[in-house]
Amino acid sequence: MPKKSAAIIERMQEQIDLLKKKSEIQTMIIRDLRKENMRLQKKFILYFEAMDAISDTSDEWMSTDDDSD
Repeated sequence: MPKKSAAIIERMQEQIDLLKKKSEIQTMIIRDLRKENMRLQKKFILYFEAMDAISDTSDEWMSTDDDSD
C-alpha cells in the first residue's frame, strides 16, 4: 500500500508541476497580449488624431477657397 500511495502522490505532484507551468505560460501570453493591445491602441489613437488633423486642414482650405470666390 505505501508504494501505491507514493506513486499516486508522485503523479499528483507531476500534475501540479504541469499545471504550474501551464499557468506561467498563460500569464506570459496574457502579458504579451496586453502589450500588443496597448501598442495597437496607441497606433489607433495616432491614426485618428492624424485623420482629425487632415480633416481640420481640409476644412480650412475649403473655407479659404469659398472666401476667394
